[in-house]
Amino acid sequence: MRRPAVVVLLAVAAALGGAGCSSSSNEPPPPAAVSLDEFPAAFAQGYCRRVFSCCRPQDRSLASPGDDEASCTAQMTENVRDNAQSLLDGGGLGYFEDAAQRCLQLFAYGPCGALFEPGYGSLVACQDVFAATGALGDLCEDPRQCTSGACVGGVCVEGGTCPAGQVPDRDNECYPRAALGGVCINKVQCPSGTACGGGMCVMRRPIGSPCAQPEECTGTCAPNTEGASTCRVGYCSGE
Repeated sequence: MRRPAVVVLLAVAAALGGAGCSSSSNEPPPPAAVSLDEFPAAFAQGYCRRVFSCCRPQDRSLASPGDDEASCTAQMTENVRDNAQSLLDGGGLGYFEDAAQRCLQLFAYGPCGALFEPGYGSLVACQDVFAATGALGDLCEDPRQCTSGACVGGVCVEGGTCPAGQVPDRDNECYPRAALGGVCINKVQCPSGTACGGGMCVMRRPIGSPCAQPEECTGTCAPNTEGASTCRVGYCSGE
């Protein structure tokens, strides 16, 4: 069954940094099966190891709850356990063991770019470990509880459709398409490779340009070594 990657396990960091990262082929593979009780510690260990191998030093404090890998692992274990309990208590979500195994496998061997979203630094791996279980017609409070990704009037409904000339965002809200220079309120309205900045679709700024938010840049917007916000290639892009 397809499980939409609609629920992020943790709100890890709004920004990460990219440095070259690799994992040793001598490292043992993760366990074949990981129970819900075992997952928080296994996740924290894998996550913190990769933060400290993938991220620039000036960005690690934004991604890690601790000053070093050991303290990051200890605090992240508790964070994951608390978040997992909250997700499951809310209803409409389940823990998927096969997805947990894929998550840990990525932490063990995947490149940085497969783990962290390069524009914002948020975690993209493991987003389907706790995923929607709500079928069409089931009660819901949030679109992320529905396998369709759409919750309307407190009920899971078919999603992904909009009237002609409009496009849906991640919450299944429809917005009119806009051309370069056109009015926008959401980046999904703008053509590929452009951004919604200052209320209109604009070209993204090149690497090295001053910036205020990631959407403005060809890569992402983050502090450089001098602390000024500039367009960078990406947080965990290996550059």
